[in-house]
Amino acid sequence: MLPWHFRPVEAYLLETKRPIYTFFLVLPFVLLYEAGMIVFSLSVKDWNVRNGADAILRMLFFPSKLAESGTAGTVLWVFFSAIILFGAFVFWQMRSKASWKLNYTFLWAGFGEGLGWAVILLLLSLLLFALGMPKDATNWLCPCAPNAGDASLSARMVLSAGAGVYEELVFRLLLTGGIVLMLRGLLGVTKLPAAVIAVLTASLVFSIVHYIGAYGDPLPGDHKEWLGFLFRCLAGVFFSLLFYYRCFGIAVAAHAFYDIIVNLVIAASNQH
Repeated sequence: MLPWHFRPVEAYLLETKRPIYTFFLVLPFVLLYEAGMIVFSLSVKDWNVRNGADAILRMLFFPSKLAESGTAGTVLWVFFSAIILFGAFVFWQMRSKASWKLNYTFLWAGFGEGLGWAVILLLLSLLLFALGMPKDATNWLCPCAPNAGDASLSARMVLSAGAGVYEELVFRLLLTGGIVLMLRGLLGVTKLPAAVIAVLTASLVFSIVHYIGAYGDPLPGDHKEWLGFLFRCLAGVFFSLLFYYRCFGIAVAAHAFYDIIVNLVIAASNQH
């Protein structure tokens, strides 16, 4: 047993793994992203920018005629995705038979923890890119933040929130978890090798996806540009470790906060 002065920390780490904390950690980023998508679809002509992982889910699970119907399609998708996310949470909560009670001090600490992990990831990115920092260093701060062309800062904030939610949903919860289940259930691979293979594979896919589509980054050319690709892979591993050892909500908060911070830094540097 831990000494008495560490027991509040132990209680926090155990308590915040319950589904109810993940729900409230994810909720603000979902609301920011989905509300932002509706606002931009109403106010910006020909607005069709979405977070890449969200676009993948929309393509797979939403009828194409509805998806392409402008603002109406955006609103319908918001309700559809909200129902899916809420339903998944309720199923997870009921299956775990965990308490529905919420300690608000622990919840706020969870947001603080997510912010702390985001800062650590930012410092790691700076350390990596110090090995080959290009002249325009600000663009290299943001290798896993959304690329939306010439979108405004407010649009980038919205897309950053969506990246935190949907990229973690697709690449950590669904892809990593799915690979583990396949390797263990169908091929009989033991737990640790299955987890390592799943994390590395999902992290590689996570990096590759950032180079696909109209708003994807240019494919890596020289060794400096490959640092961005490498960092995305390492960021995928980083978020996977948060997902496994902490919880999905902390991973989402860390991812969203990282992208938001970097976009704010880039915006501030561009004004000088």
